Amino acid sequence: MHSYSPYDFCGKPTTTSYDANVIDSWVTSLSNWATARNRSILVGEFGCRTSQTNTSGRYEWYSEMVQHCRSKGWAMTVWDDSGGFALLDRDSGVWDAQALRALGLERRARAAGLAIGELPAAGPCAAEGACSDEKRG
Repeated sequence: MHSYSPYDFCGKPTTTSYDANVIDSWVTSLSNWATARNRSILVGEFGCRTSQTNTSGRYEWYSEMVQHCRSKGWAMTVWDDSGGFALLDRDSGVWDAQALRALGLERRARAAGLAIGELPAAGPCAAEGACSDEKRG
């Protein structure tokens, strides 16, 4: 299944903020559905448009989605369309460092030798351990 929830923040942005309770409600509803039917969940596509920024919470949204999905044991595949949901700049071959950190993938990407953009000096995902597996445990 796919998720761009809340859609007015992630999919076709008409707002520059989101209510974290929307994610929690969506995850809880899907988890209840899956449990009642003895089904596994693959979040086969999730993402947030690049028009949302660090200031509006794009990276925090990624981090929250990963944290919620992992807490349920769900598999996930982040969406990168080379456009509005891009995580990789295909012209330069450089990955969005903040997005990788928010997704908990920065260390693995660096270990694999991928080109990673510079992290900003400030912001919710700038500090080592922020928006990563280290923070979540």
